[in-house]
Amino acid sequence: MSKKLFPNFNLAYKKILHDLSTKGTEVNSTTDPMSIGSTFGNKARKTKEIIGYSFAIEYPYDRSIFLESRPINLPFAIANCIWTIAGSNSLEFINFYNDRGKQFSDDQLTLYGAHGKRLFDPNGINQIEAIINRLKTDPYSRRTVAAIYQPNDNQVVSRDIPCPIAIQFFQRDGKLHTITYMRSQSAAMVLPYDVFVFTFLQEVLAVELGLSLGTYHHVSGSLHYYLDEQELVHRVLNENSISNSNIYISAPQMPKTISPLQMISTIFNCEEEIRIKIKHSSDKCNLNLPDIPNYWKEVLLILVIANLTKIGGDIKSYLSYLPEYYSRHFCKLSEE
Repeated sequence: MSKKLFPNFNLAYKKILHDLSTKGTEVNSTTDPMSIGSTFGNKARKTKEIIGYSFAIEYPYDRSIFLESRPINLPFAIANCIWTIAGSNSLEFINFYNDRGKQFSDDQLTLYGAHGKRLFDPNGINQIEAIINRLKTDPYSRRTVAAIYQPNDNQVVSRDIPCPIAIQFFQRDGKLHTITYMRSQSAAMVLPYDVFVFTFLQEVLAVELGLSLGTYHHVSGSLHYYLDEQELVHRVLNENSISNSNIYISAPQMPKTISPLQMISTIFNCEEEIRIKIKHSSDKCNLNLPDIPNYWKEVLLILVIANLTKIGGDIKSYLSYLPEYYSRHFCKLSEE
């Protein structure tokens, strides 16, 4: 098994794609008509693949990438964190921030494989709450595993079979370390969002437990990119990006004085009200944002900016409230 250790994900991403490009093996397309790997039965998609690949990040606060050739959709990355940790499987919420969501829904109402629903409410069992409680009473436990992939997934017919198998948490020396196990990992397109949400979840648990953030490990059964993404991969590998410079922008950290689970519930519950007001009200500057700590208000503002952008609203005043780690993702919009 190949393993790499990086200080942050921005540095990891290009190396991961480089390894795939130079060491990966070409693999024929899946034929499953319910898989994006076959374009849902419409087109074969060969991959470049490495089996049994893993990497680790020493500073998981720094979970984003900054590449002109591969910009990430920050509002979707944040919305995915809120949607996941709120335990939702609603298509409406997540599809607003990434309209590809409807491609994976079987009923156009929910997503069968929604990670948050499985982590926070599978058959009435809140796995994350149970893990927090276990680590409080048995700090060195090795039984703190939250399962996402379920036995039924081996036979169910759905467009949304989860790629993650499980997440494991370890409390060691005052830090919370995390391992995410993936059965399949789309490296070029999906990996940045998977790392973002799972390190965000790691930080949530660390704060709930009063711990520092430890190392994040990511293990992939099949790490791959599709050959139709080869041009993107080459652009990323050829970019002389910030990842190769000495410039560093501090990543925001969750405040340790308030429960992040409580804050996420608040944001999730008020998001729809704000979205409706932005869409239908003439007063877009008085949104009655909840009185919450700045870190969480910044998270909510990213969703506000996404809503305003969709209707051509003025986002500059809102961007001024964001730390540079976030606002850099909107720099082109702010210049328009």
